[in-house]
Amino acid sequence: MRIRQKEERERDSIYQIKRQAFLQLRSLIEEESREQKKKEIQERALVAKEALKQNPDYFITTEQTVNAVFYRNLNFWINRIIVTDATCSMDPYLYQVILWHAMKLMVDGNNEYIFFNDGDGKRQEEKITGRTGGLYYTDATEFDSVIQAAWHAKSFGCSGDKPENDFEALLAAVARYTPLKEIILVADNYVFMGKEYVLSRGRFVYKK
Repeated sequence: MRIRQKEERERDSIYQIKRQAFLQLRSLIEEESREQKKKEIQERALVAKEALKQNPDYFITTEQTVNAVFYRNLNFWINRIIVTDATCSMDPYLYQVILWHAMKLMVDGNNEYIFFNDGDGKRQEEKITGRTGGLYYTDATEFDSVIQAAWHAKSFGCSGDKPENDFEALLAAVARYTPLKEIILVADNYVFMGKEYVLSRGRFVYKK
């Protein structure tokens, strides 16, 4: 028993050392990567806005699913809390969410964002249902705040397991909800969302 406990402590110690090294490396490359992507997205936003003037179905023809939905509901979803999965399987869609914000198509209204990554790189045994963490909120007053929140959430990599904390992120959105806001989830449709959650304001229930 003592030998096993010692092995477990050593394994945990090695894991913490590796995790700390990863976090240090991430902090070094995160700023440069974010600035590069920021410039790229702003340039793509200008191209997309011009393309929409010529072809209102631009997002459909270029298979930008998320932005096609946003554009179709441009005049209906005025004040939105957009909850977005930032794990690695969602990279193309996370990019579209940020691109949408950069295009500034909404004259009135406001977007708020919650980016989630299923626990900031925690191991599965460390995750507690409903308290997994890895949620990053921004009220989107500036483009920098959006891309910073998104890229920080994304920087932890893949979640490593199928169940992800979509509903935990939705609960965080509900906490900021008012009747004048829409809550929109952009997430992997093949991912299990946990066992059973109850969202207030209508008792929305999901059962696995």
